Amino acid sequence: MSAAITCFANIKGGVGKTTLVINVAHTLATELGQRVLVVDMDPQINATTALLPFEITQGLREENGSVYQIFTRATGFRGMDRRLFQSVEVKPVPTGKGFDLILGALDLAFLELRLPQAAPPLDFKALGEKLQTAGWLEQYDHILIDTPPTPSFYLIASLKAASHFVIPTRYDHLSVQGVGLLARVYETLRAHQDYAITAQSLGVVITLIQNPAQRAEGLKMLEDVGRGIDLGDDFFKPFDGYLPLCADVGRAQPKHRLIGELPGRGNVKAAQVEMRKITSELSRRLKLSQQAPPSA
Repeated sequence: MSAAITCFANIKGGVGKTTLVINVAHTLATELGQRVLVVDMDPQINATTALLPFEITQGLREENGSVYQIFTRATGFRGMDRRLFQSVEVKPVPTGKGFDLILGALDLAFLELRLPQAAPPLDFKALGEKLQTAGWLEQYDHILIDTPPTPSFYLIASLKAASHFVIPTRYDHLSVQGVGLLARVYETLRAHQDYAITAQSLGVVITLIQNPAQRAEGLKMLEDVGRGIDLGDDFFKPFDGYLPLCADVGRAQPKHRLIGELPGRGNVKAAQVEMRKITSELSRRLKLSQQAPPSA
């Protein structure tokens, strides 16, 4: 059976997107027994540095490659790190968390900004093609893609590769507006003959909230933003689970510890319960989507 490819996207930073990706991956792997691969497509490389010490990631890139090699081969262009231009086969790296990772690369930003004559044009289909040709669709049950918080080449490449996407958002106005911006971008890409995005929304996860009232506030703003955007009910459909704001989770990040690895008490226990709810709901929505007949 082919892996489900799900990217996590919002055109707004600071919404807990990376935190959600890596903790869903951990819950899928350790509690649901799934084979999971995370792909770090954000030039900020937050998923990579959240999972692995920064000082060892360069050595890992030299041996295992990164998302950088998926989009380019050795050219005359030079970014920050010349060693990226070595011919390296891109391979998943074990994280020690029960799932694997395709490493991110800061030089993705330079690759996107290079002069047109410096290298061949970037191919937004390259990620999807790599997932197929590398055999990862058969090797894993889930492939989760962490995307940049901008309407960039790498977001488009992620949406093109994915079968589904999840939209994390905080409850504040700007974050929810980012969901609306993503909807507009998606609407354009879906209808454009050169992109023809087919990924389906699994809905919205409200993140980093301190109490149910904040979740209710976010849902109300989400409802307002969704008015006038004709993408169906599922695009903005909220998950029942949410990602709480928890100081202990933040303090654990420099030690590369995930929510499920922390002692289950107080606010951490609540976060663990919600992560299980989010992950189970994601799995359920994926199955329902795969069983549904194709739209006309």
